[in-house]
Amino acid sequence: MGVYDKLPMMVGALSSHDREENDFYATDPISITSFLKENPPIAYKVWEPACGNGNMAKALIDANFEVVATDKYDRGFGQSGIDFLKCEDPFDGDIITNPPFKYACDFAEKGLSLIKEGHAVWLFMKLQFLEGTKRQQLFKRKELKTVYVSVRRIKCAINGDFNAVGAPVMAYAWYEFRKGYNGDPVIKWFNGGET
Repeated sequence: MGVYDKLPMMVGALSSHDREENDFYATDPISITSFLKENPPIAYKVWEPACGNGNMAKALIDANFEVVATDKYDRGFGQSGIDFLKCEDPFDGDIITNPPFKYACDFAEKGLSLIKEGHAVWLFMKLQFLEGTKRQQLFKRKELKTVYVSVRRIKCAINGDFNAVGAPVMAYAWYEFRKGYNGDPVIKWFNGGET
């Protein structure tokens, strides 16, 4: 194996055959607990529509948020069998999740269609989400209000197995899509881990 054969793993990319079938990469709870210390304007009532094994939802519950947790797949937490992208009922609160990357734009657009003006869709995504021509249509809506970049690398674990993950290599951020906002996004930072 040559040095270039190792390159995708060195930069944090996975080949298609290494990816989890349904793009389940569990979020380290530090991604939300450290973010909450910055007092972001998250509504008291939140919906986590890709709750997976509950890491983020449990951290929000521990922080005294009222949490609705659902997922398309049964991963042992929340209500399974709920395909967020097919939901039509309005939600009176914020939506906060780490969606499958390939459906991130769809999650943002669906979330904005379900919430009331003034509420937000919060996506925990790779920083590279800002790249790409496909996502420019979403950004042209001008509802991306804030990008909170983690100053530390945070782990996301394939199939929720953090023991199988080495040192984190990806840069992550929280993306705040605020319904009714019309302007350019602001960049802020959060600690992204214990000091």
